[in-house]
Amino acid sequence: MNTQFSELSTFGAIFRFAIELESGAVKLYEDAARNQKRSEARETFLAFAEEGRRHRELLARVRRENVTEMI
Repeated sequence: MNTQFSELSTFGAIFRFAIELESGAVKLYEDAARNQKRSEARETFLAFAEEGRRHRELLARVRRENVTEMI
């Protein structure tokens, strides 16, 4: 994440930042799942990663379909 808070001056920038956060969370959960020996923990982290992917896709779709910015 290299977005600075001062750069969050448009709705599009806020959505991009949220998408970056979700991408980071997905990677974190996938890494955690790979490092688990217990299947229950691995399944939980994989479920969190899947939820993060759904959130990321939802944010991207909302941004694409509903956010219009003036240049």
